Amino acid sequence: MPVFVGALVAIFALVVIYFGLNRITKIIPVATFFRVSSIALVLIAIYFAYEGIHEISENIEKLI
Repeated sequence: MPVFVGALVAIFALVVIYFGLNRITKIIPVATFFRVSSIALVLIAIYFAYEGIHEISENIEKLI
């Protein structure tokens, strides 16, 4: 039963995201939208890389 509830919640979330993005792309030019989202993705990738390096350095310190 929890799997079906989770699937229904996921489908509902995808529908909401679809309609939200559909409205936003009519208001904001598509090129601007993708430029901003690509900058956000680069920043997230930098953050994940920083956190990964931090975790690796902590584990190396524990080994030494």
